[in-house]
Amino acid sequence: MSRNPRVSVLMAVYNGTPYLSESIESILHQEWEDFEFIIVNDASTDNSQKIIETYSDGRIQLINNQKNLGLTRSLNKALQYAEGEYVARQDADDVSIPSRLQKQVSFLDEHPQVALVGSSVFRIDKNGKIIGEVVNRTEPSFSDMLDWNHFKHGSVMFNKSIICDLRGYNPLFRYAQDHDLWIRVSRDHPVMNLTETLYKLRIHNESIGSRKIEESRLYSLLSKKMALNQTSPTILAKIEENGIKSFYSVLSHDEICEIKKSVHIIKSGIHLENEDIELARKEYKAIFRLDPWDPSNNLNLLRSYMGLSGMKVTSNIFNKFNRFKRIFRE
Repeated sequence: MSRNPRVSVLMAVYNGTPYLSESIESILHQEWEDFEFIIVNDASTDNSQKIIETYSDGRIQLINNQKNLGLTRSLNKALQYAEGEYVARQDADDVSIPSRLQKQVSFLDEHPQVALVGSSVFRIDKNGKIIGEVVNRTEPSFSDMLDWNHFKHGSVMFNKSIICDLRGYNPLFRYAQDHDLWIRVSRDHPVMNLTETLYKLRIHNESIGSRKIEESRLYSLLSKKMALNQTSPTILAKIEENGIKSFYSVLSHDEICEIKKSVHIIKSGIHLENEDIELARKEYKAIFRLDPWDPSNNLNLLRSYMGLSGMKVTSNIFNKFNRFKRIFRE
């Protein structure tokens, strides 16, 4: 490893044994080699530390937390050690395509005004099989970012100095910490996604995205309201003391319904990826009870009676159409 690597890759690990080796090796086998790989073992109780220590690559810097700090604080800790001009993220259960770092470094070098670059991603199951693709918006604006996180956290590379000027991730955020940070970045800097698919996002029952959907959606709404100065010190203190569900106490009826609806939408997608049409239909019915006039959900509910194969065929048609429409619009 060079004394001043261009890129610092940050990974936080908590009990990541099943997929950790594959994730680490996807970074070590990158075409771009001038990087340091900072791995924070967040007080894992499984074999994560032993797995990391089997690698003798000098680019790896292992930091062992004495107690579990969570993803947000672990990433901020890693940022303090990072020496690279650019910082790339990598989640411990995901996989980076070999050309990922090279292409993102080249893009940021050629577009110095851009603070953050992500990519489109493949969605893979627990066995690594590709089960879908997410084509992210290429040039999301600040307004776009308020409404939705258009970046997959593990796929991003950013300018370290800009992120440090913003004081990194907000420790208040247990989940959706990336969404909050990207909103703050996009207020004053261009952010972009490469159209190429450079990252594989693993979907499984133990992933944060699967387990903590409701809390993640609440944190995302909080990040929006904070950016628009629509929160008070009182509610932020209450959230810090009692958790994000305290946020419900200041939300309107419509906002609460929208949170619950989005949770059901995300769960329905996960059930479809797990090929469980019955559970997916249960989520569509829950959405119908919240919003009986949602044409998209009503169509999905009807499609669910076509069976799994019918859902897949029609989903592929819709996805191809939406991808073409998005690319044409942008």
